[in-house]
Amino acid sequence: MDICATVVDLARQERGSPLEPPPGRPVYGKFEVSGYRKQQQDRLRLLQGLGVEDDVRVYHEHQAEWRSVLLVDEEEIRTLLLKFPDADETLRGAGGIGQNITFRSKAPFHCRSLCVGDLLLIGSALLEVVGPRMPCWKHDRAHGVKGIYEFMLTQGYGGAFARILRSGTVCAGDEIRLVERQNPGWSTVRVHCCLYGRPATRNVELLSEIVELETLPEFQYRGVARHRLKVLQAGEDFKDSSRTQDPPAMTTRPSMAGAAQTWGKSILVLSGIVGTVVAASIAVSRR
Repeated sequence: MDICATVVDLARQERGSPLEPPPGRPVYGKFEVSGYRKQQQDRLRLLQGLGVEDDVRVYHEHQAEWRSVLLVDEEEIRTLLLKFPDADETLRGAGGIGQNITFRSKAPFHCRSLCVGDLLLIGSALLEVVGPRMPCWKHDRAHGVKGIYEFMLTQGYGGAFARILRSGTVCAGDEIRLVERQNPGWSTVRVHCCLYGRPATRNVELLSEIVELETLPEFQYRGVARHRLKVLQAGEDFKDSSRTQDPPAMTTRPSMAGAAQTWGKSILVLSGIVGTVVAASIAVSRR
């Protein structure tokens, strides 16, 4: 097993919080409760089938097993810092773009060479790289800088998601070992840029290969590749688009689990207040 990287930072978010830009920065997008903001940790417990212990994922589609852990190379953060210096403060923070694990690559491995299906041993946990992370408008809002989302979307700077095949603990400083590489020709960045780069690929052979990547999620990737393949095979063309303009679509709704973690305490407090008021009213009526 080759050592390909070292863990340099770990982060999680125990409950959702309002996603607001830093003070004095412009506000982009709508108000939303999110798990984007994370707190730095010395270690993380990764649980098979569940994700990072005590790391909230507020929305229904964020609960998918393939989104268990988000990995980002620190070199990608450096690139974003050079491109968007106004976001320096927030990008340098723990989980600067929502990641759980930030790592430092070791040559010849580099920041954009994680491949779909890679098996990684990190600490005592075994992970399988599933595919790219799809950036969204929250990046502009979180940092108060317009254009971060578009750059990450079109250049493939979202990081990579992994599912947990074996539970374990990851600590800062742990080595990341490449156990197996199943698809050496398909880095997560290449997959993403084929579908969401400018321009997106019209190569039927490449789209066919993406469809055959069994580990890759159907949502936003294999499904999009399959749809575009059918369009091209019918002699038509498609418009280069963001993720929201290609089928299959998915409605974003807060999940039951996320809502419970985010608003559960507020409901309990409100229930307590109502109970107190009712008890006082009964006491008064008996006088």
